[in-house]
Amino acid sequence: MLPNAPDIRVFAITLTTNTTPETFAAGGALDRNLPPWANAGPNQRINTPSTNATALIHLDGSASADPDGTLVSYLWSLNGNLVATGITANINLSIGTNNLVLTVTDDHGQTGSAQTTIAILPPLLVSLSAVPTNSASAPLTVQFTGQASGAATGPTLDFTDDHSGLVTAEGQNNGINGNFEVATNVFDNNPASKWLDFATNHPTTLSSWIQYQLPTGQQRLVTHYTLTSANDAPERDPANWALLGSNDAGVNWVTLDVQTNQVFASRFLTLTYPIGSPGAFNLFRLRIDRVANPATAVAVQLAEIELLGPPSYTYYWSFGDGARLTSTSTGSPDQQQHTYTNNGTYTVVLGAAFGGLTGTNSLKITVGPPLAATLSAAPSNGAAPLTVQFSSQVTGGRTNLSSIDTTDDHLGFVSAQGENGGLNGNNEIAANAFDNITGTKWLDFAVNYPSTRQSWIQYQYPDDLRFAVSSYTVTSANDATIYPARNPSNWRLLASNDGGLSWATLDARSNQTFSANFQKQTFLSTNTAAFNLYRYQIDRVANPSQAVAVQLDELEFIGNLPSYWWRFGDGATSSLQNPQHTFLTDGIYTVVLVVSDGLSAATNTTTLVLGPPSLAIGPITSGTASLTWPSWASSYGLFSATNLAPPITWSPVTNSVSLTGDHFTTTVPIQAAGNRFFQLRLP
Repeated sequence: MLPNAPDIRVFAITLTTNTTPETFAAGGALDRNLPPWANAGPNQRINTPSTNATALIHLDGSASADPDGTLVSYLWSLNGNLVATGITANINLSIGTNNLVLTVTDDHGQTGSAQTTIAILPPLLVSLSAVPTNSASAPLTVQFTGQASGAATGPTLDFTDDHSGLVTAEGQNNGINGNFEVATNVFDNNPASKWLDFATNHPTTLSSWIQYQLPTGQQRLVTHYTLTSANDAPERDPANWALLGSNDAGVNWVTLDVQTNQVFASRFLTLTYPIGSPGAFNLFRLRIDRVANPATAVAVQLAEIELLGPPSYTYYWSFGDGARLTSTSTGSPDQQQHTYTNNGTYTVVLGAAFGGLTGTNSLKITVGPPLAATLSAAPSNGAAPLTVQFSSQVTGGRTNLSSIDTTDDHLGFVSAQGENGGLNGNNEIAANAFDNITGTKWLDFAVNYPSTRQSWIQYQYPDDLRFAVSSYTVTSANDATIYPARNPSNWRLLASNDGGLSWATLDARSNQTFSANFQKQTFLSTNTAAFNLYRYQIDRVANPSQAVAVQLDELEFIGNLPSYWWRFGDGATSSLQNPQHTFLTDGIYTVVLVVSDGLSAATNTTTLVLGPPSLAIGPITSGTASLTWPSWASSYGLFSATNLAPPITWSPVTNSVSLTGDHFTTTVPIQAAGNRFFQLRLP
């Protein structure tokens, strides 16, 4: 059966002589309809927010195609049941492994199918506590305790089962004799597949090595490991080996176990080896020093390796002041101390991971008086058009309110044109550019723009917060001098207040260079306006012809704090501390002020009632009546008339007026017979 794949074409030709009437051409006519091929998209692993929740999954079959026609139908099924139709679809899936099949049909009725596996994972439960959570003033040292739960339990677990690490080997069989006996086979939980290395550089021993590296920052404690022999050729079995561990990418190694003259008595036999002095490491290498019989073996091979240890959680601490920390704990609570040197309210976020499972929790630490904002409006009442002067005052909160990185709270939304989410074991995602960690980086291969490697990365503040960014910094990546072609060269700083529908250009640079790794350069902007969304738009890298990607280590958007954001209730806004605003129509307006110190926000509101003043007439007693109107209408005069028949004659009321609370009051005589009318109006 030949594969039905978009990148494979099979051509055949038959040449015959002395044919007989029974001879006929192989295959069919050249215009025969070819079946379509389906592409259901990549496999996915998604965490749910709670143990009884479903996850919303986006299905995308747009990579499906028909070589000689058009596709007219897309059907998505789960366990034989139709769950969606269309090129793309959104469906809810429950926790578990879901194998979805996409069946496409072309305009001649031919079909093709493809499967995608979507694993819906339960969340980890993360507890987080702190002592103390507040103080009168900085500095404050806080003891944090966090613990995750909800992962698989057992005395020992194979942490390679999540397949999130990077597998490499000294060599592997990439297809000789039709076999693909690659390094990843020894961690696939399938003894029928194997890793094989011909080890041609070591013919007398057939020595080799194979290793597993956890994602950046993760470490695991290994207490046992197992090796499983392959399907054939016992002379190729490892006989002498050492298990090594490293926490510096293999620069230095620690020997965890050494074995000599080991024998696998049968095929697919699993042998278990304890480690006398276990240690937690990021990189584990099995160094095979000799096979069972080097004289007759042509290679070294293994079916499976398991690295076993107690359940171990990786914790990602963000203390809210820019400091971050990664740690590992094998089931016991993870405790960390952190000292806050400035007043402010800090949002502490703890993330936890176990294999493909993740979970988060957060709390607030208040150092010194919390941030508070007051506002006033003068005048607070009147008839439109009315110009109102607003003023604000901020107390408490962050004490070092100079120009700081406005992204330090890590609560905003980071996005980019693209990112490297795991190719070659790297986790070079967009969030790395705002994590305040030197050594992590964002990288985008920008495959759609090979002539420039142009790309963009942006930060949007939460809750419609807005900051006036007056400068920004760009830090080159860890290998900027090794791969200088990838460094940004031409770029623009853009800003938006409508979610990116329109952009303002705040700064533009060209032919910029970085001469060192982790080199931070600062760029000034004349901007004074506050925006909710900032984008770093890279138009070209230093050398597009040699670059395979664009990359940087860190971005900072620097602004003056505190920031002010006014919403006047009529659609108008302002980022001034004491703005003036004119209301053009009468109505009730709720004015909102949001103040941020870069770590926390405070909100205050006031209500303005705009319209002409009301005149109230009290009960008539003893031939007099009491008239009242609001004190803000001090520019209005009181007038009276005896009838409303044209022409109306309004005469000013000259009775004495007193101020009681927020109202003016006067008493006027009322005749026993006849009418008397009163009116408030501007003179």
